[in-house]
Amino acid sequence: GTSFNVCAYNDNPMTTVTVKSGKVGVVYGDDDIRMNLRADEEIVINTDDSSVSRNAVNAMDALKWMRGSLIFRQNTLPEVIRILRRHYSCDIELRDSTSSVRISGTHDNKSIESVLESICFSAGLHYRVKDGGYVIY
Repeated sequence: GTSFNVCAYNDNPMTTVTVKSGKVGVVYGDDDIRMNLRADEEIVINTDDSSVSRNAVNAMDALKWMRGSLIFRQNTLPEVIRILRRHYSCDIELRDSTSSVRISGTHDNKSIESVLESICFSAGLHYRVKDGGYVIY
């Protein structure tokens, strides 16, 4: 059978289709960009500039989020915060928007506090609880 994942959110210009098994055809935009993907391939579409890239991936790693893991691959700090907000359904404010830090790694811990501690340690930042949410500074 064919199994794949589509990651598309209104607050993120990147849309990703990752194929775990089988073959998936992707058509995008007015230019009718057509691409056939096989297992362990993904297409990333930037809806801001309509750029498209095809990548070889380990689909099992890319789909770990389905088992509750967080996977970061050279994500910017604002991207990581956006992912954490969705994953934990909580408010996280990033006060250091000038940071050019990129985060990579997998986090299997279920605690938001553990994840924030790891990210802040890696980025040289701190966090605190505020009004039921979190502030990173």
